[in-house]
Amino acid sequence: MRPPKFLPTAGSGIDRAIRLSTAAAVLAVAGIAAYVSYWHAYAVVRAHGETGITARLEPATIDGLVYASSMLSGGRQGVV
Repeated sequence: MRPPKFLPTAGSGIDRAIRLSTAAAVLAVAGIAAYVSYWHAYAVVRAHGETGITARLEPATIDGLVYASSMLSGGRQGVV
C-alpha cells in the first residue's frame, strides 16, 4: 500500500480549523460558566443584605481571586 501524497502538517488548514474550533468551544463554555458564576454569587450577596454597587462588585472580586490564584499555581508548576 502506498502512502498518501499529502500528509497534513502543523500549518495545514485542517489543523488550523481544529485549533480555532477548540478555542471557540473553550471560550463559549468559559463564558457561560462566568455568567452563571457571577449571577449566582450576586444572588448570594443580595440574600445576605448587600445592595447597590457592593452587591454588583463582590462577585467580580471572588471570581478575580479564583482566576489569579489559578494563574499563580499554574505558573509554579510550569503550566503557564
